Amino acid sequence: MPHATSLSLALIVKNEQETLPRLLDSIKGCFDEIVVVDTGSSDDTKKIALSHGARVYDFEWIDDFSAARNDSFSKVTSAWTMWMDADDILRPEDRDKLIALKPTLGKADAYLMTYNYAQDDFDRPICQFYRHRILRTSLNIRWELPIHEHLVIPPNISQAMTNIVITHKRTGAGAAADNGRNVRMLRTALKARPDNQRLKFYLAKELFNEMERPESIRLFEEYLQKGDWHENQVNAHFWLAMGYWALKQEEKAIDAAMRGIRLDPRWAEFYSMIGQIYYDRGDWGRAVQWFEIAAATRIPETWGTVLTDNYTWVPRDRLAKCWAELGDWSKAYQYNEAALRYRPTDKRLLFNRLYLRDQLYDRLSARPVRLNLGSGGKPCSGYRNADLYMGLGVEFQMDQGNIPYDDSMVHAIRSEHALEHSDSHYDAEAAIQEWARALRYGGRLHLMVPDLDKCCASFVASEDRERKDGERWTEKEWYKYTIYGIQRGQAHEPDAGQYHRTGFTKPQLKRLLEKAGFNVESIENYDGWGTPSIEVHAVQSAKQPSIAWALRGGDVNDPSTRIRRLNVSSRLSENGVKSAVIVNYTQESQNAGALFQKLRKYDVVVFSFFGDLERQAMDLLQLSGVSTVADYNEDLADLSPEVAACLQSASIIVCCSKELAKRAEKYGRTMVIVDAYET
Repeated sequence: MPHATSLSLALIVKNEQETLPRLLDSIKGCFDEIVVVDTGSSDDTKKIALSHGARVYDFEWIDDFSAARNDSFSKVTSAWTMWMDADDILRPEDRDKLIALKPTLGKADAYLMTYNYAQDDFDRPICQFYRHRILRTSLNIRWELPIHEHLVIPPNISQAMTNIVITHKRTGAGAAADNGRNVRMLRTALKARPDNQRLKFYLAKELFNEMERPESIRLFEEYLQKGDWHENQVNAHFWLAMGYWALKQEEKAIDAAMRGIRLDPRWAEFYSMIGQIYYDRGDWGRAVQWFEIAAATRIPETWGTVLTDNYTWVPRDRLAKCWAELGDWSKAYQYNEAALRYRPTDKRLLFNRLYLRDQLYDRLSARPVRLNLGSGGKPCSGYRNADLYMGLGVEFQMDQGNIPYDDSMVHAIRSEHALEHSDSHYDAEAAIQEWARALRYGGRLHLMVPDLDKCCASFVASEDRERKDGERWTEKEWYKYTIYGIQRGQAHEPDAGQYHRTGFTKPQLKRLLEKAGFNVESIENYDGWGTPSIEVHAVQSAKQPSIAWALRGGDVNDPSTRIRRLNVSSRLSENGVKSAVIVNYTQESQNAGALFQKLRKYDVVVFSFFGDLERQAMDLLQLSGVSTVADYNEDLADLSPEVAACLQSASIIVCCSKELAKRAEKYGRTMVIVDAYET
């Protein structure tokens, strides 16, 4: 008679030499017996099992997983049987929990454990469900169906949930070995049992995974006419919606998701999917509604499969983007922080944190935007130091070819020995175009790159010889490595971060910059870290300055407004100047920070109404390098404290008469343009 709490592990295996040692190491001390049934291995699987003390048996494979599992169960001699797969593991904390559970076995006949089926890049579960794992051996519980097999649990036995997690760690080789097998076996099984709804469900799901979307959709729709287990019906609606979505039949995808919601509204997968459809369309308002529901949905109490990302970071990440697009930076930041709680080391979310903090001004970002690109190890005071790799002196992780700022938002770009690290010549040229897009009118570029002409000439002129004792490189090697850029990466980046994949000559660089709209003020040679290099100072000259006319309220077609602002704005626009009249901004902006965000993309902002809101916005704009104009007219002749404070904050006070200018001159620089707006 076996001991009342003795426990055996039953495994079926085939060519598992890659994963079996990992599993067997993870379960040490848990089992009184390990039974391994081998279905035809041609590698060292059986040797590995024997070396870990397992009892190994052979079983002729007959395309039937249930038959193999039932055979493994039949070999067990312990009072309790547990099953796992060779590509599963027990994490240390779960191993300890299983060891603690073992002496208590007998309070139930069957025990369930969570199956952590898939993980993200941060090893967090993204797909999980429950499986019966430990069974009383004497009950002789059997497996059924040749594939996607399941245990037939008698209705009268007692069951208990545990807090133990089995973690599935599928390998690339394991996934490749399964290609096509499941669909083939399911087709055969369904042909033999055409009315089996479980087989139909799993065949539809496998066809989806094999990219056979039309047949997958047909089978899911057919399955849902009868259905079976409730949780499978819920999942079928989700995968059906995914199938329609993959075929770009978005309305049918939404309809399938809505059918799933009507069946069981507890599942965030449906809300996330509908939200994603609107998100991809750029319909931010509708996307918000669905992602808000997903974010508020708790993982349901179910034995079915749950895609946990839809309850955790995904809806919060999408909401951050939606609210940023809708202009509510506070909500965007809050949701990005919520997403980070689930993925605290996600580089993209960490970058978004810095970017959103800049938008919210809690990093003193009411200042000109100056970017130091490729700044690793070379931070520059007064610049936002950015690099593709985080490291010493790097504040932002940023691709120099993808600047995360709107058009004409950046005041200056500095790049020292970074452009040559672009992935190709074309990417380097595209980066220059991207810089031109992001820079403002008059924005400055300070660019430093190796001089390909001089490096090549120095390489040719250098002597080819052996290194001397203690010499790191010969002169010829130095120039070779400068041209090809095979220096070793520093601690914060891979070696690939140091590779040079392109190069520049002075004439070529000048030509590329001028083509992108830069006026090259100087282009000279200098010694850059021992490398003959080119230093360029250029200015973005292809753009016109942009002007905003800020009106607190009123009708844009009011006669005064039309004469003094609207007509001038229209005339400027006709001449290629970006000019816009911003009306009723107090309805959209409840604080100076929000108004500042709305206006900071312009080069000049003209204010005609003066109060504390405008004064604060002026101060923030000037800190960010935006010129502000106080339009001081007869309506404001009475110099109240609010008006006086705004005149004092403005870059320049424009008056339409000398009399008004005389009143205002003590507050700042004045300019008289008589009846300027009327003309």
